[in-house]
Amino acid sequence: MGTNTPAFFCNMQTARTEFSQALKAIAQERGLDPDVILDTIKQAIIAAYKRDAKEQGEDVDTFDYEAVLDPVSGETRVFAWVLPAEDATEKEKAKAKKEKRDVTPPGFGRIAAQTAKQVIHQKIREAEKGAIMEEFEEKVGSLASGLILRFDGPNVRVDLGRTEAILLVEDRIPNERLDLNQRLLNL
Repeated sequence: MGTNTPAFFCNMQTARTEFSQALKAIAQERGLDPDVILDTIKQAIIAAYKRDAKEQGEDVDTFDYEAVLDPVSGETRVFAWVLPAEDATEKEKAKAKKEKRDVTPPGFGRIAAQTAKQVIHQKIREAEKGAIMEEFEEKVGSLASGLILRFDGPNVRVDLGRTEAILLVEDRIPNERLDLNQRLLNL
């Protein structure tokens, strides 16, 4: 592994589980930090648990939740503790968290699994958008090469690689002739 390889991937080098392989593939394919993906999965698991518990009549609003996820095996545990009052001291909040209990159900239902899947996809899209925004914020004021994809009325959609841009009619050179699949260089 290269010198720029995150420690997470080095630990996963010998991992052979389906979960860790999928996690590694998603992180590399989407150019995301594996920790961001793990946090996203944890949030999705908590959301799925809360939805499932709420459907069974449990009061999920009086508890706080934490998901613990093993990045190698994919094993997950859900813990809950009573939410302390808003004016509680840090000591009282820490004590409440120490009294957490394992509430991991024997198996999430289909609805909970679907909820987790939807939240995971949404969070990954948000993380991808953030990464793309960061990448292109650095390129503001520099030349960008793109390919004309289609025309939306007077505006032009341009493929910039990981994302698309809209070239507004007022930003174009007057009387410039543009063709589909034409390569453009823009500022």
